[in-house]
Amino acid sequence: MGPAMTPLMAPTAPLDPIDETPQAIWYVRPPSGGQYGPARGDIMRKWMGEGRVSPDSLVWREGWNDWRTAAEAFPSLGAMVTPPMPVPVTPASYAASATPAYSASSGLIRPKRRNSTTMAVTIVVVLGLLCLALFVTLIVVLRG
Repeated sequence: MGPAMTPLMAPTAPLDPIDETPQAIWYVRPPSGGQYGPARGDIMRKWMGEGRVSPDSLVWREGWNDWRTAAEAFPSLGAMVTPPMPVPVTPASYAASATPAYSASSGLIRPKRRNSTTMAVTIVVVLGLLCLALFVTLIVVLRG
């Protein structure tokens, strides 16, 4: 035999980020929007088991500089990726859409936003009139 041979080392699985720092606080941003957190590692595992954390969710924990995809942080979760089902387009739904819901830059389907400015102005005007009416009522009661 030649020179001393070193035994082959079995590749080690990447350390689970929850196991690295079990007391770290986690946050999750699912692709559907919103945010979960703050939560400890045991809660994070529960959310993963419940399907709240999908491979394309963004995750962050104390000690990380940036958000990561759940598939990147948890490779076993990334193995479960399945392609999304296409959304059927019917002529009625296509005609009802005045603006495209698909954004070529992000690839996400986003609902149209309602004009909240008109609603806010209406609420402010109604509340102003209500305050004026209460003020007039107060003056009438105090004088009478």
